Amino acid sequence: MKHISEKAKLTAIIASAVLALAVVTFIAVTKLATPVPETSNGTEVEHPYAMLVDGKEVLLVKSREDGINALGYLTKLYTPEGTETRTVTYDKKISFVEKEIKPFQKLGTVLSEEEAAKTLLEKNMEDTPVFTATVIAQKYKNRDIEPKIRFRYDDSMGLFDYEVVQEGVEGVKRTRYEWLTENGKIVSKEKKETKVTIEPVNAIVKTGYEETPKDLKWDDYGDFQKAVQTDEADSIVGGEMVKYGKSHLGAPYKVGGKSYKTGIDCVQFVRDVYRKFGIELPGKRSALAHVGKGVSLKNAKPGDIVYYGNHVAMYIGHGKIIHATYKGISIRNVNYRKWSTIRHIKKKKKK
Repeated sequence: MKHISEKAKLTAIIASAVLALAVVTFIAVTKLATPVPETSNGTEVEHPYAMLVDGKEVLLVKSREDGINALGYLTKLYTPEGTETRTVTYDKKISFVEKEIKPFQKLGTVLSEEEAAKTLLEKNMEDTPVFTATVIAQKYKNRDIEPKIRFRYDDSMGLFDYEVVQEGVEGVKRTRYEWLTENGKIVSKEKKETKVTIEPVNAIVKTGYEETPKDLKWDDYGDFQKAVQTDEADSIVGGEMVKYGKSHLGAPYKVGGKSYKTGIDCVQFVRDVYRKFGIELPGKRSALAHVGKGVSLKNAKPGDIVYYGNHVAMYIGHGKIIHATYKGISIRNVNYRKWSTIRHIKKKKKK
């Protein structure tokens, strides 16, 4: 009886040893068979996170934060250059969960933020993208608002006296443009809204000149003042001006041109004639509609400026003008088209 009891004990010990060996062997094999997550440079990652798109694993990252940052990096790649992201939405559910590592499982490389973003970029360029990211981006563009001039007539001042009471200050107008992109492809671009962010301050000028223009811009004021103040000259030399202008009949025309040899335009032709007789006219065509004093065709004198809106000429008398057109410098009837105003300027004698 005693012999049987000892035999049972030995059997139990052997069974326990075999079981323990089996457990150790299972643990060892399981450990060896369980993959170790690594980055592209071989660094082990203990608890990587899987990026899931509609529940399907797409890639691995080191942490949930890295995954979110990768999406942010991808958004920048999908945002048009020079704009800023306003909103981003996805057509599928995206989540990040800690990866459960199982034996004999095949793992991908654990990606950095930039690597994950570039991988998603490549996958979304395929025929069937992983997801579609819709980005609304915006850009603001500022434009200056030119101030106007408000003239105040003062009968105590001389005819050509001016006093700037308040200088003009430019305002600012801001326009917002909006881009819509899908996985980086521009779907639309729209001008959304425009608002004045800084109101312009109009200039105030006191003058003894009753016929001051009502729509003059501040940038034109210096030229206007210089031109009108030359009216103090006494002698009318219109006839000499006409003679000088006619000496260039047939000279070629050129938009923006300033040369009688290579081409000259209408504004530069009139300015050159006046400059020859000591008067510097404004450089902008619109300003020529305000220099000097407005007169009727009946009272027009040789040398007066005839303004047609988008064209300017010089009156030579007898209902005729001399001007630079696409046919070159030529003479034509003043009423060949409707004129806006005729301006008379007192001219200095040629020295």
